[in-house]
Amino acid sequence: MTRYFRGEGFAWDDAPPAATREEAKAALIAAANAYAEQLRQIPPERLSGTVEWPFGTFPCSMAASLPVIELIHHRGQAVYLQSLLGDAEMHFAPME
Repeated sequence: MTRYFRGEGFAWDDAPPAATREEAKAALIAAANAYAEQLRQIPPERLSGTVEWPFGTFPCSMAASLPVIELIHHRGQAVYLQSLLGDAEMHFAPME
Protein backbone atom coordinates (compact mmCIF):
# COMPACT_ATOMS: atom_id res chain seq x y z
CA MET A 1 0.00 0.00 0.00
CA THR A 2 2.59 2.54 0.98
CA ARG A 3 4.64 1.69 -2.12
CA TYR A 4 1.99 3.46 -4.14
CA PHE A 5 2.21 6.57 -2.01
CA ARG A 6 5.98 6.56 -2.54
CA GLY A 7 5.39 6.42 -6.30
CA GLU A 8 6.52 2.80 -6.71
CA GLY A 9 3.23 1.42 -8.02
CA PHE A 10 1.05 -1.38 -6.73
CA ALA A 11 2.52 -4.70 -5.58
CA TRP A 12 1.42 -7.47 -3.27
CA ASP A 13 3.63 -7.98 -0.25
CA ASP A 14 4.84 -11.50 0.42
CA ALA A 15 5.33 -12.20 4.09
CA PRO A 16 6.64 -15.49 5.40
CA PRO A 17 4.06 -17.48 7.36
CA ALA A 18 4.31 -17.39 11.13
CA ALA A 19 5.09 -20.68 12.83
CA THR A 20 3.53 -19.78 16.18
CA ARG A 21 0.81 -17.56 17.57
CA GLU A 22 3.49 -15.40 19.20
CA GLU A 23 5.26 -14.93 15.86
CA ALA A 24 1.97 -14.03 14.18
CA LYS A 25 1.09 -11.52 16.89
CA ALA A 26 4.54 -9.94 16.75
CA ALA A 27 4.38 -9.73 12.95
CA LEU A 28 0.94 -8.10 13.02
CA ILE A 29 1.96 -5.55 15.63
CA ALA A 30 5.20 -4.75 13.78
CA ALA A 31 3.38 -4.39 10.45
CA ALA A 32 0.70 -2.16 11.97
CA ASN A 33 3.30 0.07 13.60
CA ALA A 34 5.33 0.28 10.38
CA TYR A 35 2.22 1.10 8.35
CA ALA A 36 1.17 3.82 10.79
CA GLU A 37 4.62 5.36 10.61
CA GLN A 38 4.63 5.23 6.81
CA LEU A 39 1.21 6.91 6.69
CA ARG A 40 2.54 9.73 8.86
CA GLN A 41 5.16 10.41 6.18
CA ILE A 42 2.65 10.89 3.35
CA PRO A 43 2.11 14.53 2.43
CA PRO A 44 -1.51 15.54 3.13
CA GLU A 45 -1.98 16.74 -0.45
CA ARG A 46 -1.14 13.23 -1.70
CA LEU A 47 -4.04 11.80 0.30
CA SER A 48 -6.51 13.98 -1.61
CA GLY A 49 -5.73 12.18 -4.89
CA THR A 50 -6.77 8.79 -6.18
CA VAL A 51 -5.14 5.37 -6.30
CA GLU A 52 -5.32 3.25 -9.46
CA TRP A 53 -5.11 -0.42 -8.52
CA PRO A 54 -5.69 -3.56 -10.57
CA PHE A 55 -9.12 -3.87 -8.96
CA GLY A 56 -10.32 -0.28 -9.26
CA THR A 57 -9.73 3.40 -8.61
CA PHE A 58 -10.09 4.63 -5.05
CA PRO A 59 -9.65 7.90 -3.19
CA CYS A 60 -6.24 7.77 -1.48
CA SER A 61 -7.81 8.38 1.90
CA MET A 62 -10.02 5.32 1.44
CA ALA A 63 -7.16 3.23 0.09
CA ALA A 64 -5.08 4.12 3.13
CA SER A 65 -7.78 2.65 5.37
CA LEU A 66 -8.05 -0.68 3.51
CA PRO A 67 -5.23 -2.43 5.40
CA VAL A 68 -6.90 -1.51 8.69
CA ILE A 69 -10.27 -2.76 7.45
CA GLU A 70 -8.67 -6.02 6.31
CA LEU A 71 -6.93 -6.47 9.65
CA ILE A 72 -10.20 -6.01 11.52
CA HIS A 73 -11.98 -8.41 9.16
CA HIS A 74 -9.37 -11.15 9.44
CA ARG A 75 -9.06 -10.68 13.19
CA GLY A 76 -12.76 -11.46 13.38
CA GLN A 77 -12.23 -14.61 11.37
CA ALA A 78 -9.40 -15.70 13.65
CA VAL A 79 -11.45 -15.02 16.78
CA TYR A 80 -14.37 -16.99 15.33
CA LEU A 81 -12.17 -19.99 14.52
CA GLN A 82 -10.56 -19.69 17.93
CA SER A 83 -13.99 -19.85 19.58
CA LEU A 84 -14.97 -22.89 17.51
CA LEU A 85 -11.88 -24.62 18.85
CA GLY A 86 -12.90 -23.83 22.43
CA ASP A 87 -10.33 -21.11 23.06
CA ALA A 88 -12.07 -18.23 24.84
CA GLU A 89 -8.90 -16.32 25.77
CA MET A 90 -8.36 -12.92 24.15
CA HIS A 91 -4.89 -13.17 22.59
CA PHE A 92 -4.73 -9.73 20.97
CA ALA A 93 -5.56 -7.50 23.89
CA PRO A 94 -4.07 -5.36 25.19
CA MET A 95 -1.99 -4.10 22.30
CA GLU A 96 1.65 -3.82 23.20
